[in-house]
Amino acid sequence: MGQFAINVVSTVAAAALIALAGFLFRNKIRKVLMGLDLLALNQAPDIEFVDMQYITDLNYNKQVLFLIKNCGNVNISNIRLFKCLTKNAANPTLLSVIKLPYDRQFTSISQNDGETMQVGVDVKFFEQYESYPDVRFFVEMIGEDGSCFRATIIRVAGDEPIEYGEGGFFVDRIGRVRRRLPVHNVEINGADRVKRFVERYNLDLAVG
Repeated sequence: MGQFAINVVSTVAAAALIALAGFLFRNKIRKVLMGLDLLALNQAPDIEFVDMQYITDLNYNKQVLFLIKNCGNVNISNIRLFKCLTKNAANPTLLSVIKLPYDRQFTSISQNDGETMQVGVDVKFFEQYESYPDVRFFVEMIGEDGSCFRATIIRVAGDEPIEYGEGGFFVDRIGRVRRRLPVHNVEINGADRVKRFVERYNLDLAVG
């Protein structure tokens, strides 16, 4: 009887440890399995990205304001913003990825609607670089199951380089990615090096 009790306790303890390990490492386990399944509609995040002002004088404005709205059924967290600049986007030879620190100014939510967050980004990140004619933005986020998603934000064609009209940005596409972008700024020169970085981080540089 004593041995039976010991065996039961050992089995329960082992199951508890396995369950605890599964809980603690659930995101890592999920990442290992990423790419083997297709998310259902109610599992995929959906966001809107809207610029809130018209920039005409970078010396006058202190911040560029954006709204990020969760339009889907999936809670998202750990939101990060990036500015991506490339030269010759179809076959890039220069690539710059800059993490955009932002001030979370307020959030709002209404009945039957997703939460909206306004953020402010310092205008210094919107100075123009002639070496990088192609500019896009990325919004990274973590879903409820620990999967990482990245939305590609582009400007409406025809906007002047430093004039972002209200509604001038929109989400071009969103996808699940294997790795989050580095928190440090990235400057890469050379088509082969750029290609390796793009493949490693599932970077969306699609044209059109």
